[in-house]
Amino acid sequence: MPPDHVRVTADWAPGRVGIASRIHDFAVNANAFAANVNTTNISDIVLVYLGAADLGPVDSQRIYAVARDRGGGSVVLSGRLTTTDTVTQYGRGFSTFATGVYGTPTAQPSGGLGTYRSAPFTPSSITDTGYELVMNSANQVGQGGDSGGPTVVTVNGFGVGIAGVQSTCSPTGYIPNTPAASQNWSWATGASACQYVSTEPFINEILSTTEATPECALGPACAVIPIVRGVMRTAD
Repeated sequence: MPPDHVRVTADWAPGRVGIASRIHDFAVNANAFAANVNTTNISDIVLVYLGAADLGPVDSQRIYAVARDRGGGSVVLSGRLTTTDTVTQYGRGFSTFATGVYGTPTAQPSGGLGTYRSAPFTPSSITDTGYELVMNSANQVGQGGDSGGPTVVTVNGFGVGIAGVQSTCSPTGYIPNTPAASQNWSWATGASACQYVSTEPFINEILSTTEATPECALGPACAVIPIVRGVMRTAD
């Protein structure tokens, strides 16, 4: 759809609506869609330019990137996480899992949808396109509805940049007697981990795209936010 048909709202700015002035789809997405083929080589991230949208004071959202020494005097800009990093994951999905037996008075679906929350994690299963955040020691884990929630690299309690966004999760099961057609996050009893799309493959493209509009990148009048396609779906 045309960018100006996209509306963006914010909980901190009730009654205000941002109108997109431009949507930048990364090359991997554009190429896949242009080929019109069934492929999994599509990222869950696009850049949305809100132009002069007045959503109130908003801190800039940095994309995580560090200079890594490849040896021989060669340095490369990278957004890849390591297993020694600490990250904070944010989301507004379910905050409880289902209990009871499906179809009986004991059945209680997952709850807490819409409650903004966060938790610390250590990334694992890191590849050049994504990573995984497994349940932490406090039994916290991503849930259904958290798609699009950002992963922020955290150093000494401070967020230093967005490393990716939640895409999907791995349920551990559903309450007894749940029919196959109803096996969704409303009736899941747990999740072992969630999977995330990394900003790493798009560091250079993000930089070149934002540099094309420096008046937006440097001022409060223009916000660039990561959007996951999953938030447009009714279920994860």
